[in-house]
Amino acid sequence: MIMELTRLQTDNLGIVLSPNIGSTNLIEFFTKRGRALLHKMKHGTTFRVGDKGDFTNTMPKYLIIPTYSEKHRWASGVLDEMPPCTDKESLISILDTEADRIGSKDCIFYNKEGYSHLGSNSYLRHLAELMDRDNTYFCDKSKLEEHGFWKYICELDPTWPEYTNWLDVGETTKDKSIKKTRAEFVDVIEKMVSDDNRLSLILDVLDNNQRHLEHIRTSDRWLDTDEDGVTFGKYKKIKR
Repeated sequence: MIMELTRLQTDNLGIVLSPNIGSTNLIEFFTKRGRALLHKMKHGTTFRVGDKGDFTNTMPKYLIIPTYSEKHRWASGVLDEMPPCTDKESLISILDTEADRIGSKDCIFYNKEGYSHLGSNSYLRHLAELMDRDNTYFCDKSKLEEHGFWKYICELDPTWPEYTNWLDVGETTKDKSIKKTRAEFVDVIEKMVSDDNRLSLILDVLDNNQRHLEHIRTSDRWLDTDEDGVTFGKYKKIKR
């Protein structure tokens, strides 16, 4: 059931949190502003956005679901499942060992409850139900760093905290050199799943997930924003 999805929300609008699709940055955006703008519910995994207070754990009217390239999302998750690596040689050595262990219960390439899941720990497992729900929209993860996106969120839900009070575009808690190294390591893992026959089943699953995502991108459930307005799918444009 979609109620299981972790999300940030007011009573009117929620944003789904999925591992390696901006969830960590979203939480940090709201909790490192001098005063907390995020409050964990007493029950469940939902976070209340804005002033602290009781609210029911009901699905809000609007639901926004950030998405990411499935291979890149998975590769980033595999890196998070690994012991720390200092160079590409040690990374490749660990990956090669793990590829020979495919089929083992604790293989880092498919932790269904962790970062390297193949769709079981994100919105993907509820995709049919989400597509059947009114006022549910999908967007690219990159939108989470754009003022235009958050401006639209505040227009959809006036109770959402004013974005100019907490959002700094492009802000990150990671050192630039660490970020660069991580990106290089993720590229190595992504290339491996594309080229190594030992990972062919994993590649098939990720490619199938991506086909679903590409279909959503052409539907009226796909949300895009820029300074001029909002676009749903390829066709419906709402000018500001």
